Amino acid sequence: RLWMHIPSDKKEVIRGFLIYIQSEILKRAHKRFSFANGSIGNFFLTGARMFFGSLESAIFLFAAITGITEPTRVIPVINTNHGIAIAALLKNGNTILGQCAISHPSLASSGDSFNIGHVQPSANSNNIHFDKSPAKPSSLQSRIARLYYINEYGQEIFPPPNPKLLCSLSEMETLVYSIGSLYTSIIPCLILKDVGRGIAESRSLKNKIFMLNGTNDRETPEYTALDFIRALTSALNYSLKLSVQFWPTEHKPSRYITHLIYLDNSEVQVDSWGIEKLGIECVPCVGRRDPSSGRPIYDEDNLNKILESIL
Repeated sequence: RLWMHIPSDKKEVIRGFLIYIQSEILKRAHKRFSFANGSIGNFFLTGARMFFGSLESAIFLFAAITGITEPTRVIPVINTNHGIAIAALLKNGNTILGQCAISHPSLASSGDSFNIGHVQPSANSNNIHFDKSPAKPSSLQSRIARLYYINEYGQEIFPPPNPKLLCSLSEMETLVYSIGSLYTSIIPCLILKDVGRGIAESRSLKNKIFMLNGTNDRETPEYTALDFIRALTSALNYSLKLSVQFWPTEHKPSRYITHLIYLDNSEVQVDSWGIEKLGIECVPCVGRRDPSSGRPIYDEDNLNKILESIL
């Protein structure tokens, strides 16, 4: 059924790169790769990237096959073929290495932080079956103090941002920090050199909209809306320091965020008065409940109306 309604020429292109990545995986059979819960799109993108040696070329091919055209663009914040990962320093001094360990460790995992050094995960462990809820059994031992990039040896590195990203920040009128995992989806895009300066000092950006999650997860247990704003501001100010400029050394939250959109049925506490004192406009959005989980989620029609009213 996956192949239904897909033209034969596109089928062969997709099939070719799926076969290519399978052959690459077989070369590394000792790593015991599992296809369980895998994404066909991710397999295709990875196969194309390995074949071309370029992530941007792989994205271009993916966009061409799926019919994604201008003005829609997908720009990777980092354009490299080298192995890069993220690590989180907790406020208790411990460190967690890797996105999976930070965001969704294996349900069978009993520990998620390491005091010192670079720790390789066990060959028998996997992150295929996981739970991102902030429930006590899976919650972090301490809040995250800082997120940073590491190389394959666990050493902190400072990868340069994709120049196209910085160029877009100087041309676009609206920036949206979308919903998603705060520390493993959003902040990794913000802690790169010059990104903070590009957002705060852009002459074209009129609207900088932060869409607040409807619920907290493992990464943000008991976070309030103000905690989200502080974490995002701290990440962008960290980026500012990497720019090696003498002034300013940091910006206020209102330089990075102009509007906060939140659900009227949100499970995340929103102190509208406290947030607006920071110079950020709070905009409630009528939400609904997810039929399967019962969690508050955004309604597409209502969200579009809110965004149109801001723009």
